[in-house]
Amino acid sequence: MPVDAVLQALSWLLATGAPWRDMPERLGKWQAVYGRFRKWIEEGLVERILGSIAAGPAGEGHVDSTYAKGHRASAGAAASSEGSRGQGIDSARGGRAAKTHALADGGGKPVAILWTPASMHDGKAAVPLFYDAEFEDGARVAGGKAYGSVDIRAYLEAEGAGLVSPPKKNAKNPEAL
Repeated sequence: MPVDAVLQALSWLLATGAPWRDMPERLGKWQAVYGRFRKWIEEGLVERILGSIAAGPAGEGHVDSTYAKGHRASAGAAASSEGSRGQGIDSARGGRAAKTHALADGGGKPVAILWTPASMHDGKAAVPLFYDAEFEDGARVAGGKAYGSVDIRAYLEAEGAGLVSPPKKNAKNPEAL
């Protein structure tokens, strides 16, 4: 299957949010597109593409996450504990789901993206998300209360950046933050 046909099929899937099996036959066999996509992921090609469009060092930015509920067909998806073949989908309050965490620069361009199971707290995903980012000295990152922990602030300060976030409700010394 030609690369341009695979890209067209992937674009259709991303635009519609449809499951693989619902892909129109005019775009090719869904199994062929899925196989090529998995191969690209395993070879690191998708990560390199995303890295090439990512912004440079962040002078200011914003960190947030979104929750994506899985289609009912995801009931058979591999759990995130199953290594590289895992799909990061787990059971959460609303059913089977995953989370996308993103760090964007001041213009909204992605700096780093991380996918986790939905049950993972935003605060636990923040530092691994920041591993992929470079910060200018004095940079400020804005985030919600979930990102207002002492550990996250300490990590950013060690990188020469700071966090603009309200303190968590259970913070022992919110004035110090």
